[in-house]
Amino acid sequence: MAYESFDTADGFLITDWNEFKALAEQLAEEGYIPIYGEFNSILEVVVINLIHKIRASGRTAATLLINSGGGDDPSYAAIVGAMKASGMEFTGVVIGYASSNAAYLLQVCAHRQAFFTSTIMLHWGCLILNNRQLAALVAHETWPVDDAVAYLKQEVAAILDRSGLTFEEFSDLAGNERHLNATLALEMGLLDEIVDVLSVPV
Repeated sequence: MAYESFDTADGFLITDWNEFKALAEQLAEEGYIPIYGEFNSILEVVVINLIHKIRASGRTAATLLINSGGGDDPSYAAIVGAMKASGMEFTGVVIGYASSNAAYLLQVCAHRQAFFTSTIMLHWGCLILNNRQLAALVAHETWPVDDAVAYLKQEVAAILDRSGLTFEEFSDLAGNERHLNATLALEMGLLDEIVDVLSVPV
């Protein structure tokens, strides 16, 4: 198998990237892009290459198959940038679970779908400080925290606008890391529909 299960927030990690890439290439032939496991630089490269490949094939749409606990912020940002730059229309389908940045990625898609048994979890994430940021905090400067809050508010604003959730409602979901079943996510405006089959991108 290309991945193994782990009892972590990220759910599972890819252990055989060559096998995963082969599987991803096969799925891309039909317009599907797997978002599996933890967001990292390797998944980032695989996904961005698939976006370019699907776009070059003449397709105008692609479907993200999401089963991920999220992960690296820069990788998330790079994937979103590639999606927007491609000009294609994306459908996101949660086939298992979408947590953290995987849930945010779903919200970027034009069409947001999930299987009935899927779950979605929004949260604030974690902040890893580098030496300069730590030095600033030691010096009683607040810009590292200010920058992190500004980034989060930017991401959250788009979700609030689309879902209709208030900031207080979002904050409650994120702070408590609530795992929403598909029905609740639909009611809260975080999904457009619950599906039982995958549509074929064209």
